[in-house]
Amino acid sequence: YISLFTIFFVLLKVEFNLIIILILLFVFFKVCEEYKNHNGLFNKFLFERYMYNFDFKKKKIIKGDNLKKMKRDYTHLFYNNLEYKTEREILKKRFDFKRKI
Repeated sequence: YISLFTIFFVLLKVEFNLIIILILLFVFFKVCEEYKNHNGLFNKFLFERYMYNFDFKKKKIIKGDNLKKMKRDYTHLFYNNLEYKTEREILKKRFDFKRKI
């Protein structure tokens, strides 16, 4: 949203120049493309965490099963229903392809 606001603001403040307009159009389309691919990138991040055993020094406790609160460079523990689960257990539920889809 900040990028879109910046593009709009620059477009209003700059006098008409074809090169600047073309650059802003290119940036606008790239921002829209990144917005569309955001869920795919996040799923790639989750799948990478599921596939490989990373050992990070920083720990984070997340209440509930909200995967959106996961961050890079952290090992996560999920606290739900008075028990702790590792991120591996939570991600196994998400990426368990042996069950019926």
